[in-house]
Amino acid sequence: MKMLFAAAAVVLLSASATHAAVTTFPMVPWDVESKEVLVTVDGAPVPVVETRNGPKVRYCHFDSDKPVTVVVTRQGKAGRGELVVASNDRATVKPESLAAAPTSWQFTMKPNTKVYIKASQTFICMSAPENKPPAQGDANVINLATLGVKPNTEASSTSGIQQALDTAAKDSVKKTVYVPPGVYTAGTLYMRDGVTLYLAAGAVLRGSLDGAEWKHQPGDRYGGTSAFVFFGNDHEKKGEIVGVRNAAIRGRGVIDGWGHHFRRDKIDGKEGNAPYFYEGDLTKKARLIMAMKAENCTVEGITLRNPVFWTVHALGSKKMDFTDVRVYSNFRLNNDGINYDSCTDSTIDNCVMITGDDSHCLKNEYMNGLGSPNERIRMANSIVTGFPQGIKFGWAIHQIRDCTYENNWLVNSSFKAAFAKGVFSPAPGPKIVEMTGITLRDMVIDEGFSLEIPEGKKKNKNVDGFKLERFRIENSEMKYLSLKQVKGVVLKDVTVGGVLLKNAADAASMLPECTDVQVNAK
Repeated sequence: MKMLFAAAAVVLLSASATHAAVTTFPMVPWDVESKEVLVTVDGAPVPVVETRNGPKVRYCHFDSDKPVTVVVTRQGKAGRGELVVASNDRATVKPESLAAAPTSWQFTMKPNTKVYIKASQTFICMSAPENKPPAQGDANVINLATLGVKPNTEASSTSGIQQALDTAAKDSVKKTVYVPPGVYTAGTLYMRDGVTLYLAAGAVLRGSLDGAEWKHQPGDRYGGTSAFVFFGNDHEKKGEIVGVRNAAIRGRGVIDGWGHHFRRDKIDGKEGNAPYFYEGDLTKKARLIMAMKAENCTVEGITLRNPVFWTVHALGSKKMDFTDVRVYSNFRLNNDGINYDSCTDSTIDNCVMITGDDSHCLKNEYMNGLGSPNERIRMANSIVTGFPQGIKFGWAIHQIRDCTYENNWLVNSSFKAAFAKGVFSPAPGPKIVEMTGITLRDMVIDEGFSLEIPEGKKKNKNVDGFKLERFRIENSEMKYLSLKQVKGVVLKDVTVGGVLLKNAADAASMLPECTDVQVNAK
């Protein structure tokens, strides 16, 4: 494959009395600039990019520290339906038509505002500028360039990047590994305690085509696990997993798993199929990021795209946070977004996701002997569009406690809570399934919200405490809000298909066999 060069970030506008400083994110080299959707920011054009090789999405990324005026034009299309948007800032983003039969809309965006144009599958992502990003010559930085790791070649960068991570782990000062702009082809990389992997704007980590570079962990606990970037050390201690602490991936770069290569319709002459064909997949269903017993780790500011399997699988981890991350993985089913499995005290904030399967899941799969309740998970200020669910609890789910979802928009998708059933039910799971203390606040869900309990689970369950506040379901069919056999349901300012639920009678058909129900509205 011919390697293409990644560009550095470009400052479009200088700060002045009338304009904010706007810095664009570089385009991934194998993507192309859109001719159909055009964007200007404070009057200056900003590239809208169409993905190639795997996911299908348009995106426009830039940083600014002040509010900006954005104009979006859909070439060759007219009508209000063409520019219907979803946003994590519904108070500010109120599109204004620029013509009677609009092809363009104008709106204001503030730092960390995300907008999704539904008809053209276009994300417009505005981030606040990075807080004191590292520079290549900083005293606390290990620069890949000084180690002789060269981008934009066919040569593997795996050993060079891993050497830098290992060196940083042993150094008391140089704790940041700096990846300059360019495309670096690599296989499995292991994060280390206290180390930050910084991907500069224009830096792309691209998955290797060589199956030998995708490592499958040995040992009773790690057996069979594969990932591009592993927040879990490559060894065990007395038969137990050794998790990574205080590690981070930050920057404005991209991790591309090159998953389309491993999930083609034909591999090695055999017929493949979406979604479940992995014959010939040399990565063994690699996650883009895998965390096992990680603690106090962060992924911030980067783009994750084109995984072989799930984008993120955090297993048995605590404080595994994702902030201002873009996930583009709508290539195949089982291209999930960010999945927490037996995790606690973890947050997804200000993210966007378009996925070929569920954008976000809570699970209890008891993989590699790890299994515990999902507790105090929070997802906020995000836009997701998944098939079929934007957010799902399940299928393999047994314990969820005190989790909060607020100011998220689920575009063309639903929120489904489903206890384990059939073959998805892991044998080690608890005999009583539990889902308690779930709060959904300031949410917009285009399709619906439902709780599904298989017949065999109905006697051994504890479903207690579902609170829905300032909650809107766009689908006009009332059946798209459905909770069964839940104790302690609170619906406050909930609208379904344009109808505000004012009292328990309004919601009775949606809450069969529920007890301690409170329904009220302003």
